[in-house]
Formats: sequence, structure tokens, C-alpha cells
Amino acid sequence: AGVGGLDLGLPSPGEGLILYAGNGGNDQNHGNSASSALLSLQAAADRLSPGDTLYILPGKYDTELRLTRGGSEGKPVRVRAYGKKTVWLAGVKVEAPGVELAGLAVSGAAVGFDLCASDITLRNCGAYQCREAGLRSTGSDRLAVFNCTLADNQTGLALGSSPQAQIRDSILAGNKTLLSADPTSQSTLRSSHNIIAGGELPGYSNWQVEELRFADPAKHDYRLQWDSPAAACDSFCSPAGASSVLPKPLLISNIKIDYLTPNTGIALWETPDDDSFGYLEYWVQGDTQKLRSSSPTQGTRHTAGLKKLRPDTVYEYRVRSNGRRGNYATSEVLSFRTTSTQPEPRTYHLSPNGDDQADGLTPQTAWRSMKKACLAACAGDTFLIQPGSYYDELAPMHGGKPGQPIVFRRNGPGQAIIDGQGLRFQLIKLLDLEHIVIDGLTMINPEEGCRNGVIYLNKCSDISISNCRMGVDKVVYYTSGPFLRAGSCQRLRFENNQGWGGDYPLTLVGCNDVLIKNNTIVDGTMTGSHIVDSREVTIINNLWCRPCIPEKSNQCLFFTAIETDKIVCDYNLFFSPYPTHKVGLIRAGNATPLVYGDNLIDWQKNSPFDKHSIQADPRFRDYEKGDFRLQPDSPALGAGKDGENIGATLPE
Repeated sequence: AGVGGLDLGLPSPGEGLILYAGNGGNDQNHGNSASSALLSLQAAADRLSPGDTLYILPGKYDTELRLTRGGSEGKPVRVRAYGKKTVWLAGVKVEAPGVELAGLAVSGAAVGFDLCASDITLRNCGAYQCREAGLRSTGSDRLAVFNCTLADNQTGLALGSSPQAQIRDSILAGNKTLLSADPTSQSTLRSSHNIIAGGELPGYSNWQVEELRFADPAKHDYRLQWDSPAAACDSFCSPAGASSVLPKPLLISNIKIDYLTPNTGIALWETPDDDSFGYLEYWVQGDTQKLRSSSPTQGTRHTAGLKKLRPDTVYEYRVRSNGRRGNYATSEVLSFRTTSTQPEPRTYHLSPNGDDQADGLTPQTAWRSMKKACLAACAGDTFLIQPGSYYDELAPMHGGKPGQPIVFRRNGPGQAIIDGQGLRFQLIKLLDLEHIVIDGLTMINPEEGCRNGVIYLNKCSDISISNCRMGVDKVVYYTSGPFLRAGSCQRLRFENNQGWGGDYPLTLVGCNDVLIKNNTIVDGTMTGSHIVDSREVTIINNLWCRPCIPEKSNQCLFFTAIETDKIVCDYNLFFSPYPTHKVGLIRAGNATPLVYGDNLIDWQKNSPFDKHSIQADPRFRDYEKGDFRLQPDSPALGAGKDGENIGATLPE
């Protein structure tokens, strides 16, 4: 059942009267909404006319529902469970034609559904443990039974003088007699895609099984276990029968706490059978205050960083996981003890030919993956990254300390490449971290589609990113997002980087105390940058070339909701081969344009920015091939603040 009790895809009942009745109602109500429902089901049913619908509120009712008022051609009377829960009745008897029933169930009656008229339809109905028959029809021409369950009855389906009946996508199981029918009813019965346990049913594409694997029939729980043969076998590979399928149990395994220090640790666990999200709850043994750390990525292998730990203290913890198929699990409570002394800072090595089982302390015993480095990183550690390709994101679990940053640096000539293989989006991801230095990495092939950003920072402080490059042999498509996306960060330094592509390549939102210096930003899609609600931002010596695609007329500099006296922007170079591309725009928080700069002269006149900037062809060595080194006659040479060059000059 969908919104309002309708099956997904079922048209609106039309212009007939809609009534609501059931538990919590009052017969003094008008009955035209769930909140003003009638109490008496029978009184509501006796008011129905062709085209009307009665929604019964979920619950268990000890009375039989008798329907004596039916529908007409094209205007059936509908009686349905409201919402997605089942309505349990003591029995249902239909004595009028043109009735549709949905979401109703009967258990333990003499006859579950006693049908004595033509053109009756049952959907998602169930009859269980009935002493005579789960469903009995007498003179019910054109009976239709869809996605129903008839289980553990004396007789499952009893047809008397009911020609042209049909039953499909249903379950008939555990009935002492599966089908009782007169010759005409049996010879005209149409059946398909039913699951049968015990007995035979004429028709085609019906499946005989030995066990249905209901959840708990003794407690009238006829939901299907996840591995039931009826879980995905109706004509649309959905569950057969009236009830839902229980989610597959979620297995959590290989739980451990590793890389412990006095104040931090790493939790690792697996959900080997299902992709899931999860988090770890941890607390001081004997205390009631719980901390939480999440595993941010859906998958089968999970890590979570533990912070704010006390030295030499016993903690208890447990893992909670949610599978993407609706399953859920909680681990047993385990424990660990933090160490008493902080480890000394170390220098580690990474190599494409390394081994994560080695100690990582020499070039000969280097580690292989960024993940290993990110798990092991502690305040003061340095990771020397040998040139070559790495295929996992740089996402450390912990940050450094004042005077003891965690450093990730290319070591040696050549490119140290993080290759997303079109599968990973945030190739560098820093979440709620501080005192991190990233130097000399190259990022290629991020995932295209989510626009999350190639370098993603959120709630970080004291971060330095320099000498990095996005895109080498080809431009990074706009659906990968910005080159840099930083939100709610402070004391961020982004210097001497080259970005080729992205949507809004430099994006800051709610940041404070930021230096954007000597970067080269080429071939943006939307604008060359977007600075939103950020303060104490310095933007100097940067080079923008073609800030947006040719079809657009956007800017290199795009500011929203800023205070101009909190921004320093100067000594930059702007260029595009397309004359409609602009230099700058300042707009209010409600997107109202405030200051325009269609060219540098207008921008300098209308804004307080870029009084020493230039607008000229930067003279790259080979723009088409992505070689953004400057030729000897480039106007960017020596044109920056204090005679520095404008743009990035990456180490060879």
C-alpha cells in the first residue's frame, strides 16, 4: 500500500465517496479523513455506493465484516487497509458484486473470505488457520485473487460455481486440501506465478516448494524470510503473497580497535554480505555518556576514527550498521584500553610497489596504499610518497597538533598520482581535521556525477595544500565538482596548485582566514571560483584562463554574501579567448547582483579589488595539451605581488 493506502501505481479511486473507519474513530465523526474516522466498520460499509472507497485503519478487529452493497461496471466498491499495515478481521463475507478488497487478513475463522457474488477482486489479502476454508466462493463469476496468501487452512481455495476465476502471484501453503472446485470452476480456473507447498494447482509457471520459510506462523506472522523461495518470484520478480519480506540478517564481523594512542584510535569492522553504513558507539567503562564516530562511506569494509579518548583508560564499544536493503544489526559490547604515552613522530614511505604488511619505515619496506597511511597517521608523522599511481583516496582519520602537523608529500621526481578510476569522487577528503599538510600530489579520473569535489574539506583548520594538480591528460568534467570545495574551514592555505576543469573550481563556503595564492585555474564550467559568506580571504597571484564553457557568459571571480573589506583580491591575471566571459561579480545572499565586472577595467572601477591585476593571454606552452607552464614572454612573469610570477609553477 502506498500513500493513503493505495498500491503504488494504482490510479486514484475517482470521484466516489471516501470513508475512513476503525480503531480510535467515533461514529459521531463525518468519516472523511483518517483523523476523523468512524468507529464502526459495519456502519461505514453499509453506507457504500458504487465508486466509493472505505479505508480501514490498521489493527485487529473481533468482528466479521459483511459487505451487502456492491459496485457497478467501472465503479467498484473498494475496501482497503489504510497505510502499509495489515487489517486483521474475524472474517469477511461479500454478498454484493463489484467489490475490491485489499490489505485484509483473517486468522482462525471457520471461513476467512466467504464470497457469494460475481466480479470480486482480492489483493494482498491473507487467510490463515481457518477451520473450513481460507477462501470460499459460491457463484462468484470472474473472481480475481492477486498477491494473496492462503496458508495452514483446512482448504486453501474452495470454488463453487465460480467460472473464470483467476489466481496469480499468490502463496498456497500448508493447507490440508489445496483446491476444492466443481468441474466447471476447475476447468476454467486460470493460475500463474503462484508458490505452492502441498498439493497441485492447474495452470502454468506455478512453483512447487517444500518449505515457504514464513517468519513465525505460530504467532500469525506470515512475513517471508529473506531466503524464502517466494521472496522474488511473482510475475515481476517481487514477493509472492500478501506479506512483506524480512530483510536479510546483517552480519558484522572482524571488529577491532587498532592504532591506539592516549587520545585516538581506529575502529575497523566488516559487513561481508551487504553494503552498509555504520557507526561506532564508545564510552568509558562504567560511564553513561556515549560518543559516536561514523564510517562515512557505504561498503563492506568500514573504518571510524575515535577521538577525545583518555590515556590509559578502558572503553567499551559496539558497532551499529544499516544495510542498504533495510537490514540492521548491532554488535556485542566489546572493550579496549588506550595507551599511556604518545608515540614519537615517524617518517613513513609509500610506493606503488610497496606492501601494507611491511613496517613502512624505509623505502625498501614502504607501504602500498593511501588507506594504510591514513589509518596509521598520528600527530607529527610524515609520509613520503614515491611517484607512481595510487588507487584509493587520501582521507586521514586523525589530524595533527600545533607544531606537529601530519604531512603527506611527494618524494622524488615524477608525479605521485591519486587515480580515482572513475569510481571515487573526493580523491582528497578531510573531515573535521586540523594541522594537515598535503604537498605535490596529482589527481586524475574522479567519479563523474556527484559534483562533491576532487579535494573536499569540511570543518577543518590549519590545512596547507600546495604544488598539487587536478587533471593531466584531459580536463576533469564538471560533474566531478570543484577542484577545491571547502566548507566551514579556517586557516586554510591553498598555494601553487593547477586545476584543469571542474564546475566552480575554487569553492569556499563559510570559511575564515584563507590564503588562495599562485594557483592556475583553467577551463572551469560554471565560473572560475565561488566564494560564499567567507571572511579574511586573500586571493593573490592567481591565474584564471577560460572561467566557463564557451556557451556561458560567466566570471572568473564570483562572490556571494561577502563583506568586501574582509577580502583582499589583487595581482591576478584573467583571460578567456571568448569575449563574453567576464572578470567578476559580487551578489547578495539572495542572489541579487551588486557589482559587475564585465572586463578588468569595469571590475577595477566598480569593485575594491584587483587594482594591480592584468587581463591578458598568459601564453601557456601548450594550452590544448594541458601544459600550463609559462612561455618566456608571458605577461604573468614578474607581475605578481612583490615581483613574483602569477600562477602556479609546479616542481618537475
